[in-house]
Amino acid sequence: MNHSLMLAAAIAACAWLAPAAGQTIYRCGDSYSQRPCPDAKAVPAEDPRTAAQRRESIQATERDAQAAQKMEQARLKEEARAARAPADAAPAAAPEEKPPIARRKKPPRSKAQAKGKKAKAESKAENKIGIDAKAKAPKKG
Repeated sequence: MNHSLMLAAAIAACAWLAPAAGQTIYRCGDSYSQRPCPDAKAVPAEDPRTAAQRRESIQATERDAQAAQKMEQARLKEEARAARAPADAAPAAAPEEKPPIARRKKPPRSKAQAKGKKAKAESKAENKIGIDAKAKAPKKG
């Protein structure tokens, strides 16, 4: 089976790499076709790579196919091993519950900070009283 897979990959690579002799490709807007359309432009379809470059591409395709097959075999073995494991085996240990995160308390304020905050609150209260007093005061005039 391994040999047939590699052979199929090599044949596909050869078919893709070598365009048919005398084949003309046409560009019709954003698509390509073997049949010309109105205002079609002929596009060269030759493979500009050397024979060595094409050979290297085929070899890389074969290496990739072999690596893929080895990975599939390893996966199938692992799945079979997992299926053979006793179903009543001890389930994986549940993760431990973590204790709640202790929140850090704010450090106590210095006297200057406390005094500044108190002064700011008093200033706001005075402003509010002043505004209220102005609003309630009778108008002169």
